[in-house]
Amino acid sequence: AENIFWENPPSGEYEVSVVYYEAVGDIPQTGTCNVVVFNGEEAPNTYQLTMEAVKQRKDVTKIRIQ
Repeated sequence: AENIFWENPPSGEYEVSVVYYEAVGDIPQTGTCNVVVFNGEEAPNTYQLTMEAVKQRKDVTKIRIQ
């Protein structure tokens, strides 16, 4: 699991993506993951992705911060 938190980000558009960086030991090579995006006072958005391979990148969403 990874959590990224930015308290005072600059205004602009941001792209949220996931990269299945590495599988070590008995960690599965494929699987699903949930991405929850919080943007200020808006309700959080949850996205479910299926990752099929190590090093795969999937774009999730874009958000605008004012």
